[in-house]
Amino acid sequence: MSRAFSAIMQADLGAAAGFNAYAIRIFAFFLIQLLLRLIISAAMFNKRFSINKLLVVDIFISVFLFLWAFIPLIRAQIQLLT
Repeated sequence: MSRAFSAIMQADLGAAAGFNAYAIRIFAFFLIQLLLRLIISAAMFNKRFSINKLLVVDIFISVFLFLWAFIPLIRAQIQLLT
């Protein structure tokens, strides 16, 4: 996984996928989460939206992204165990 992340940082997505098929999704999850934290912090700072609305949107997006990024990896790990 670390070699794949290194390849992603060097913009070599083909090599990253070759090292680990799940690395691009997982890296994208963490990158999107970082951007989401910045956007939500800015929205909270500007007080343009209520905290409750931001919380619901944050939870929905975070759960969806987690499932999108990690379900294939979790399935693969379960298949290895069975």
